[in-house]
Amino acid sequence: MESLKNEDEIFLATGQEEKKLEIALKRYFQLLPEEEKLRSRYGGYLSRRLRPAVQKLIQKGENRKLELLLKENPPSVMALDGFLELALFCKNQEAQILLLRMKREKGGFQGKDWEL
Repeated sequence: MESLKNEDEIFLATGQEEKKLEIALKRYFQLLPEEEKLRSRYGGYLSRRLRPAVQKLIQKGENRKLELLLKENPPSVMALDGFLELALFCKNQEAQILLLRMKREKGGFQGKDWEL
């Protein structure tokens, strides 16, 4: 448990965004519900840095965490399109399916009228 406390201190002290993001992603998903203060700190950070957080999860193939993060921080349809491109590039099919479902739920697929 001591190493977890050290990670929290590093998160607060470091100015390196990459390190902060790495710690926030790790700690956010491992904290227990009774540690709500810490969880909300990491959740707030991740909501402000949603794009890089999602990119990292897609690249690592951590799709369950990706799903939880996006349910708690719903992105715009335009952001979903960018995440879909990344999932396609990374060949992460599970993430592609998740993102396509989210896009459909948001009404991101607008039917076109092909009538002449």
